[in-house]
Amino acid sequence: MSADTFKKIVDALKSDQDEIEIKGDVAKKVIKIKAAGNVAWVIALGAVIVAVSATFLTLGSGGTAVTATVPAAAIAAPASVAAIGVTATTGAIGIALACGGIATAKTILNKLRNNYKIVESSEKSVVLKRIK
Repeated sequence: MSADTFKKIVDALKSDQDEIEIKGDVAKKVIKIKAAGNVAWVIALGAVIVAVSATFLTLGSGGTAVTATVPAAAIAAPASVAAIGVTATTGAIGIALACGGIATAKTILNKLRNNYKIVESSEKSVVLKRIK
């Protein structure tokens, strides 16, 4: 399956695709997420979940609060930025927002990290293969 948006990545991960080719700017973000060390990832995931929770609350406010975007949510996750960097943080937040909920976001992000390996990468794409 080919994916060039966070939503397509989430759909591919939800359906347990054996192979996912990620293209474009999101490919670099996925590579950075996969490259993060385990301790850094635990810190980052916690910060991302907090930032995304705040974003979902803002989006659900009926327009009475300022709408948060991926870059704004990244600013709200300084622990994640410090642990894994801006590129990986914005990627993780983008994937989490595309999930539509916190529990799903945590599951999908951990699935990306733990159930897939990079088998090929270039400047414009990355191919992930599911670990069986």
